[in-house]
Amino acid sequence: MYYDSVLRLCGYEPGEIEDQRPRLEKAFDKLGFTPQDFKRAEERVREYFDIELVGIRKMLGLWIQSLVDVVLAREEGKKLVYTMMPPMVIVQNAMAMASKDVYVTAPDILLHHTHGCIFGNLSSITEAAEEDLLPLASCFCGGIKAKLGAISKGVIPVPDLLVASGFVCDQTPKVDEILSERYNIPVVYIDGTLDEEKMNWEKTSDRRVEYLVQESKDALSKFQEVTGCVVTDEMVREANSRARDLRKRCKKIADLIRDADPALIGFDNIAALFRAANWLVNPTTYGKTEEVIDLCYRGLKERADRGEGVVAKGAPRVAVYKVCGDPTVVRGIEKLGLAVIADNTGIMAPKREEFQSKYEDFWYQGIELFVRMGVGYPSRQVEFFGDLNIDGVIYNYPVGCRDQCISPMKVRDVLTKKLGIPVLLLEFDHVETRLYSAESIINRVEPFAEMLKEIKAAKTE
Repeated sequence: MYYDSVLRLCGYEPGEIEDQRPRLEKAFDKLGFTPQDFKRAEERVREYFDIELVGIRKMLGLWIQSLVDVVLAREEGKKLVYTMMPPMVIVQNAMAMASKDVYVTAPDILLHHTHGCIFGNLSSITEAAEEDLLPLASCFCGGIKAKLGAISKGVIPVPDLLVASGFVCDQTPKVDEILSERYNIPVVYIDGTLDEEKMNWEKTSDRRVEYLVQESKDALSKFQEVTGCVVTDEMVREANSRARDLRKRCKKIADLIRDADPALIGFDNIAALFRAANWLVNPTTYGKTEEVIDLCYRGLKERADRGEGVVAKGAPRVAVYKVCGDPTVVRGIEKLGLAVIADNTGIMAPKREEFQSKYEDFWYQGIELFVRMGVGYPSRQVEFFGDLNIDGVIYNYPVGCRDQCISPMKVRDVLTKKLGIPVLLLEFDHVETRLYSAESIINRVEPFAEMLKEIKAAKTE
């Protein structure tokens, strides 16, 4: 069939394709995928992803499998729960493992990496959201538009429960409120306080953690009411343990990449892998993500031992604040001779060991880890970039993101003036590719890349 070659590139075995063919054809029909979509997907996978590594192929397969499973979930008799983005991992992990009869996922990130990165047709979904509720001129979040557009077009089913948060963004809870009223489905909000001393982001206050623990427990109570599935303390404990284990596995890869010269792999691959590990939390990935991460680590370690890489040895090392949905951008940066070694996927900087909680209770441990990610954002980013031993930062200004459009200029000023790290500040949306031209971005990066090469060459003379 016309989709077989893409699925094989994405880690599916021939026997697996045959076994799943009825489900695959049904899902692809509901998604409206055509032979042309798969032709485009094959071209993009071959061009932008390092399919020489089995782990990368399997990782892409997890994204596609998750999309198929969510599309068919309701038809196959499952309760469907959509969570917020980024997900509160301890809660979403616990929900995802509650029952085989419940499917839990964050559709925003799923659509971003399937329709966006792999198939290159996310705009058809975001355009549907603009025709519905979120006009393009108002500059709404591309992730939220993806979720709304996919639901309104019938690309993904209407869920039985929405789990939302107004933690750092007012768009998500308002859109979920509208969806709740439109489709007569319940929505539960997990909220917290962001008030904190600016240099206290590693510690956080007890009142913030206690409040969010109770909010999370209330959300699980609503989940149990809607689905009929009980989430036990043991499930929450295991969910917390799994999230930490995945972070540790990812950190091994992050440290390997940061220490390697030349750069081992195009960073779009790593961004998709880390998000699959930390944000693609659903029943499809349970018990599979760990193997995928380990396969990637082994493949990259062998490449490092051979001294192989994707850019020239000694190339300037840069961090990109947020890898966008169009792989053309990061691939273009790398073609200019820059080694992209990090972005903000939440993996700890090299100097920082695995986070040690001051709490003994597993609930408090998991929530504390989530809470500390939203405090002192500029300070945390400065420390992160300062730890990387990099030559420059390409810091994009995501205009549609209420949260992450706040800090870029402040971070740029601190990095430049206090740490002496050159920063190029770009304005574009990390999901919505119609709001920028990849070619124009690369044209702006080119002189920055030449400057970094000259600075590095001068230091080595």
